[in-house]
Amino acid sequence: MSIKKLSLQAALSHIKQTNQSSRNSFFFFVGAGISHPPVKLARDIEKECRRHARKEGRTAEPIGNSPIDTYSHWKMVRS
Repeated sequence: MSIKKLSLQAALSHIKQTNQSSRNSFFFFVGAGISHPPVKLARDIEKECRRHARKEGRTAEPIGNSPIDTYSHWKMVRS
């Protein structure tokens, strides 16, 4: 199954057409975060891994400050 990407103009046109053709129509805007809260977000996983690492005496801080650096650092500690 492939996901078709639409331009903003095309998406708005589809929504407008759908709303005009049926009073009972609805649509979803989906993207990152659609599964939250059942699935933890990266920042929540990172916090959990950091707490676990500190309980184990592993206190070395990540080298970088970017979200991918900090997530990778603490996630590796947990593995």
